[in-house]
Amino acid sequence: MTADPSAADVILGHLRAQRDQLLLRAVQVRAHDPVGVHRMRVATRQLRSAVTSFDGLLDRTVSRPLGGELAWIADLLGQARDPEVLRLRLLAELAAEPVGSLHAPPAPAEPTPGKPISGEPSPAEPNAAEPAPGEPSPAERAPGKPSPAEPAPGKPNAAEPTPAEPTTGAATASATVDAAAQITRELTERTHAAHRQLDVALRSKRYRALVSTLNRLVDDALVDPAAQGPAELVLKRPVRRRWKQFRREVRRSLSAERMNPLADDLWHDSRKAAKRLRYAAEALGPLFGGSAEAFGTRVQAVQQTLGDHQDSVTAREYLTQATPATPGVAFTFGRLHHLEQQHSEQALADFHRIWADLDNPDLRRWFARAH
Repeated sequence: MTADPSAADVILGHLRAQRDQLLLRAVQVRAHDPVGVHRMRVATRQLRSAVTSFDGLLDRTVSRPLGGELAWIADLLGQARDPEVLRLRLLAELAAEPVGSLHAPPAPAEPTPGKPISGEPSPAEPNAAEPAPGEPSPAERAPGKPSPAEPAPGKPNAAEPTPAEPTTGAATASATVDAAAQITRELTERTHAAHRQLDVALRSKRYRALVSTLNRLVDDALVDPAAQGPAELVLKRPVRRRWKQFRREVRRSLSAERMNPLADDLWHDSRKAAKRLRYAAEALGPLFGGSAEAFGTRVQAVQQTLGDHQDSVTAREYLTQATPATPGVAFTFGRLHHLEQQHSEQALADFHRIWADLDNPDLRRWFARAH
């Protein structure tokens, strides 16, 4: 980058780097590499954020249609990525929970009608401790001869379970295995179906046209004349706009939270606004250095916290809509749902703390309007 770069230099440099990432990661996606899917999705989002954040500095006849096509491929990448993230999240929660905490306690055995509860003699039967009429007392019984109520040596008592009967621990372990198997089966099927759609998309004329348009935008430097101005003056305005959008979304979410603590949709909008702001700040990192990077790091922390909240929302939606295979799985899913609700509440509590740190004029001084 030159000593005094133009806005076009900075924007096109950023677009070129993300374009190269997209093409590189597409090879990994075709091989169904989960890391490649994630990286290509990030590059696609970075590109879309740039063509929308710096819309007024690019050739809009090219950048605006390109933004829509980038949204299309990003959505397909998300469909391939999100079920895998959810599967790993839920399996990790199953593995982390103490044995037995995810399962319902065994129901007490119900007495057979007319049969006394164990340990209490039937009114119609003599107490086993007292000899029946005509039977010798324990003191009179010949040594070594077992009582009729006692099992013969080597013969198990009928009231005691045989070793073949399952224990409570085995039953609860089975419920965990069954729940993990259902989660894995269902979410793996979703991932494979999404990959099939993605494979078709990456071989399509539509995708090839997307890449061609992106190459033309970057290589032919299709920018607006305003982008020829000094980067330090021209590029602050798009970041200010993204900050105002983000702050507005957060305030809407905070206001809605007071009325409805479960305003999940609005928090999701705040997360997306945070991501757009972060990407805009990161694009200017080479120009503004540590100030932009420090700000981007703070915004990323907010984005990740709201991302944790959104991941919890997605997990609870899956657990609510799934059809458990067994009663044990049903209880386990209910317990996981409760854990996810706790994660969601903790994420929002963390957000309130981080937001107080981010809403600091000193952090925004690098892109503030000059007075």
